[in-house]
Amino acid sequence: MNNREEENIDQRIDRWLSGHQSAEDRQELESWLSESPENKELLEALEEDIEKKQSLYRDIDVDAAFSDFQNRLPRKKPVLLHYWRAIAASVLVVVSGMGYYFYSQPSDIVWTTTDEAKTLTLPDQSIVELNKYSELSYSTDFNQNNRSVKLTGEGFFQVTPNKDLPFEIQTSIGETKVVGTAFNLQAYPQLKEEQLYVREGKVQYTGHGIRGSLNPILLTPKQGLVFHSTDTVYTRMTDDAYATLWAKIFDFDRTTLKEIVAALEKAYSTVINIDQPGIEKCRFTGSFQDKELAEILKVISVTLDLKYAEERNIISITGKGCQ
Repeated sequence: MNNREEENIDQRIDRWLSGHQSAEDRQELESWLSESPENKELLEALEEDIEKKQSLYRDIDVDAAFSDFQNRLPRKKPVLLHYWRAIAASVLVVVSGMGYYFYSQPSDIVWTTTDEAKTLTLPDQSIVELNKYSELSYSTDFNQNNRSVKLTGEGFFQVTPNKDLPFEIQTSIGETKVVGTAFNLQAYPQLKEEQLYVREGKVQYTGHGIRGSLNPILLTPKQGLVFHSTDTVYTRMTDDAYATLWAKIFDFDRTTLKEIVAALEKAYSTVINIDQPGIEKCRFTGSFQDKELAEILKVISVTLDLKYAEERNIISITGKGCQ
């Protein structure tokens, strides 16, 4: 590996641990890790050193820590040096599951996730379900002079009402403003597209595209929109029933059993068979949030006079059909 390649992978590891990793970074890092067990061991050791020193971050001797790290894992070339110094000197990392909470600057608090979603409670008691590979940041004076956050990725927000301090979300190509409500916002910068779905309350969204900013639009419950950086108008979301599947939040409104099964299969990574074609058109109205699959199936089955059974990890639904 030449110096340029080392610097490249160094920067990609930097972005990965700080929550700013792109799809290209992720692919490149996975490729580098697969090249040799030594690479994987090196990264794991770096994470271990950071975690051990998290409670003593103000007193870290950066050079001594890195020297100790290198002595335990001797290499022909000292890689990750500038990254280690930057992290050890300025970042407090607390690992919780697959989420990272750290101070990237004295004025910012940042939450990031990797391959697991995470539930956050903000200082104003608003709750955020932060999806995989996402980042949420806010200043240390949040809920004092403002309730402004920055989102990269996707989150489901349940905002605590406060008319005096509207809740604002800054994303790469948009701005969302609410007082108290529940909604899902998807804003991965690499997609150059943002999706907003409102579950409760009212949400104001302003798109900032490459052709200029659009006029703010107000969304009410069960409404959603899609905005691309090249758009000059907002687009109505056509698959809003699936907007919150990742958070296991469902709002069915005279939804067919066929559509319900498709949603549950996707959300719970399972297989559900409808044994009689005649019951596919049965319609159900109801909402679920953070419920076990068995509980949801029980409610639907009782409501529609159906039966379900599981065998060898496959769920089968039977019934007489609907009028």
